[in-house]
Amino acid sequence: MTNENESKQEIKNPLKDNKSIDLSGIMNIAGSLLKNPEVLNTVSDVMKLTNNGHETTKKPEELQDNTIPVLQKQIAEMNQQIIDLQNQIIKNNEELKELILKMQSSLEKRKWWF
Repeated sequence: MTNENESKQEIKNPLKDNKSIDLSGIMNIAGSLLKNPEVLNTVSDVMKLTNNGHETTKKPEELQDNTIPVLQKQIAEMNQQIIDLQNQIIKNNEELKELILKMQSSLEKRKWWF
């Protein structure tokens, strides 16, 4: 039986050893673990605690599945808002140009009167 210090020395840090970390493998393992109801319930309980006690109605795997499409929808909506704002700016600029031209014309006419 090894003592605590010996077991700590056996653990290698992949970042210090310049070894790559297989994130997809880690995610696959995590996904497999979440299929176990006991693990899923424990993770859900932890998430409730870390969410200031507010319970979410979705399980962690549902949250993960929905995150990317929800973000993509939000990005699409924001892009549309940007396009709408750009169009409004273009319209406002055109109106300003027309007003400036009218003012210049009015000033030119007044010069001739004096």
